[in-house]
Amino acid sequence: MDDLSYIFCSKCARYWPELHTIKTYGSITVENLNESNFGPPQTPSNTSRALRSLPSAAYQLAQQTSNDDDCCYRLRTLKITTEDGRTWEILHWQYLAWSDHSSPLVSNQRDNVQLSVLLEFFEKIGRINSVGTDMNISPMIVHCSAGIGRSGATIAIDMILNRIRTEGFDTEIEIPGLITHIRSQRSGLVQTERQYEFIYRVIEYFVEQHMKQSQNSPDYMNMR
Repeated sequence: MDDLSYIFCSKCARYWPELHTIKTYGSITVENLNESNFGPPQTPSNTSRALRSLPSAAYQLAQQTSNDDDCCYRLRTLKITTEDGRTWEILHWQYLAWSDHSSPLVSNQRDNVQLSVLLEFFEKIGRINSVGTDMNISPMIVHCSAGIGRSGATIAIDMILNRIRTEGFDTEIEIPGLITHIRSQRSGLVQTERQYEFIYRVIEYFVEQHMKQSQNSPDYMNMR
């Protein structure tokens, strides 16, 4: 859940090679097999307030130094090989339109375009995880820069959506209790008020969209 840099500051060391190339990191070799981009290009409406507040020359330079503004998130397939010849293929999701200490929503305003992209992102992860559980594949690992803010919000949203998918919309969701629970596993998860509010925004949008789909279904129309 991170870009490699933010306003000239390094936020994450790159641990994967360019597309269709191979690179060795210590005793592990990584091959980038495939990349797919999703979501609209990042624009001033979905980049951070801090970046947009820079003087125009600095803003343009910051934009030029980033190659990751052509989409909201990216999916890679990475092949990992160890020294003893063991290999894994890993799906690597990178959400780019989410700056540090913040939320993907500008000032946390209702942004249905960005919420739609976010929901698509979480739905795809949810579908792959459900398949992975059946195939006994390793669990998902989440990281950002510090590993608590965006990571915590992502984990919380994913847990809530999975619970709704499993138990239905009648299940009881107590977000403050969930945050307390995950913080008992890693202190500081969900770092800011905006990230906390963002969790509610995504869940609200998820429920609204599924209710609309249900109301438009033939069974629902016949019941009315």
